[in-house]
Formats: sequence, C-alpha cells, structure tokens
Amino acid sequence: YMKLRLRQAQASPAAPLFPTPVDIRVIRNAVPATYVVDSDAVSKYFVIPLTGSGVVPPPNLDPDNWILRQPSMVDAWVPGPPVLIASTPAPGITLAPGTSVASISLLFSENITASPANFLISRHGSAPIPFTYDYIPANQTATLLLASALPPGTYTVTTSGAIRANAQDLDGEVTGNSLPSGNGIPGGQLAITFTIPQCPADFDSDGTTDFFDYDTFVSCFEGGPCPPGTTADFDADGSVDFFDYDAVVAFESPC
Repeated sequence: YMKLRLRQAQASPAAPLFPTPVDIRVIRNAVPATYVVDSDAVSKYFVIPLTGSGVVPPPNLDPDNWILRQPSMVDAWVPGPPVLIASTPAPGITLAPGTSVASISLLFSENITASPANFLISRHGSAPIPFTYDYIPANQTATLLLASALPPGTYTVTTSGAIRANAQDLDGEVTGNSLPSGNGIPGGQLAITFTIPQCPADFDSDGTTDFFDYDTFVSCFEGGPCPPGTTADFDADGSVDFFDYDAVVAFESPC
C-alpha cells in the first residue's frame, strides 16, 4: 500500500475548488504503474493498493501534464485517518458451504484506538452477535472472537465513528464491499458483509446432516411445509421431480 496526501491550493483564496481526477505514477523495480485518484477536496488522504514489490519511491503527480496547474510541490507527511485495508472473511465473499468462521479479523492502515463497543456483528439484521475483542498494535489488527462458529447466513460487520488514529475519525465508507475503505476524508460509518451458505444436505438447517434432513425433504417434496429458504427443487433445475429425490439420496457426505 502507498499512503498519499493530496492538497489543492489555489492562487487566489476566492478561486473555487477544481475537482479533477489525478494520475499518480509509481515506478518500482523499473516497472511503472499508474493509479487514478480524485482531487475533489482541499485535502484528501488515499491508501492505494500497489502491484509488484519493493520500496516505494516518491510518486509522480500528473506525469503527462494533463491538468492546467502550477508545478506541484512535495509536502511534509502528516498522518491521516485510519482506513480498513483488509478483512477475514473478505468483504462480499460467499464462503464454501460448511466453512467454519469463529473469528473476524480487521486490518487497519493505522494503529487505532477502539473498544468492543465500536464494533457490531449482525445476521440478517438480527440481534447483535456477542464476541470477545482483541487488538494487536504491532499488526494493526482487530480480531472479533466468536463464542462458536457462525451458522449459515449473511453477516454484516459495522463500526462506529469512534474508532480513531492520529486524532482523526475512521474514514469508513465502503462501496460494493471494496477495500480500502473511505473517501479520503475522516468520518463515515464502515459496513462490510460476507455470506456462509447453507449446506445443501442440512435441509432442516439444524447444523447437522442426518435422517431428519431426509425426512424433512420428503415432507417438502410431497407438498408439505419446506424450511425457510429451501425448496423441493434440490438440484435447482427449475422443476420438482424424482431427480431432486435422487440428488438428496446421492448427497452422502456432509459439507
């Protein structure tokens, strides 16, 4: 990652802000890479995922001189707000059926100050899921340790704006579950999601695969009630027939 602060200074105090995309070129190990950021505030911070490896040299601002401007200057570095740069499970991921999730790890760009009250885990908007909070300053990683593995469902992890670093609030906005978080300006609530799908063989959703699942499917197949979120179309071919029954019988191993 490259941390970057971009300031826009006008020649006249009365001149308006000029919002524009800006190319940032980095050359590492003789390999150039260009990243585009939006200069739409007087001062913005960016945490940019980089390709390749090696030491990050000073970046080149607007290398092709596309912007009508005076020459740029290098500022002394002023640390910015924290952003979330990675999480486990990854944001937006649908895990393999039967995957065990007993903890959630959140990696920040800065060494944060936070408490358990600053984090919330929920499933389908249900009551908050309890957890134990652990933070390792050396790794800048917060871990939410769960009492037991999470059952299938879609989970949302949210944070409050009280998470801080460098005397600034978390830059938390997330669009499309894409990280790093933030819009370059401190503030904004962070929310990411991930999904643990239902194990197909666990038809009654009780967390185990056994003959109760078979009995529940037979009842559903014959027109009885089906568990929420399930259907007798077990093979998902668009029709309910004996191929679904065969698919259930053939599902001999649990997820």
